[in-house]
Amino acid sequence: MGDLYYKAVWMICAPPLWAGSRRVLLHRDRVPRKGPFILAPNHLSPYDVACLMLSTPRHLDFLSIIEMQRKPWVGPFFRNMNCVFVDRERRDNPSVHAMERRLRSGRVIAMFPEGYIRREEDSVIHGGKFRPGVVRLAQLAGAPILPCVILGAANYSRPRSWIPLKLWKHGINYGELIHAPPDGGEDATAKALEQLKSAYQSLHAELRAAMTG
Repeated sequence: MGDLYYKAVWMICAPPLWAGSRRVLLHRDRVPRKGPFILAPNHLSPYDVACLMLSTPRHLDFLSIIEMQRKPWVGPFFRNMNCVFVDRERRDNPSVHAMERRLRSGRVIAMFPEGYIRREEDSVIHGGKFRPGVVRLAQLAGAPILPCVILGAANYSRPRSWIPLKLWKHGINYGELIHAPPDGGEDATAKALEQLKSAYQSLHAELRAAMTG
């Protein structure tokens, strides 16, 4: 049900998203067509999710907070989209094991290491902090991390941006896979975190140049 529902939502939402914006898409060939990985984008807008779905050639299992599961309309929609719900109050979080199982079965988990929508000046693209859970999950499941930078998606919050004239741009830049060996200990974790931090900044600079050039 989940994958069929995801595909149906994609088919309904893709045309207006395409029509409203000129998309700048860099290094889409870096996205693995098979096998598990963790897609780890920055997070500047709620429309980041839609843009990732539009541009990434794999079904994405997103994360959301458990409070969303309890909302009458949002909860069923997110569940049908294969969303994993995270209870931030629980130390031994069953959602971590759910994500590990999905990765080990070959699926893709999309999680925002920043944890919430940031102002651009506070974002990882400018060296802002992010949560190390993405690296720990990668080590636990033996799956690589694909860093990704999204810019301009917030423009979809303005009604005039949906006019099908492609008057503005949004962009996505996919990075190189980052591997965090599960048996590497704290050194491997620290190295992967540093690689991820550097990737966000370099991907942002490349994408910004492409969008303004």
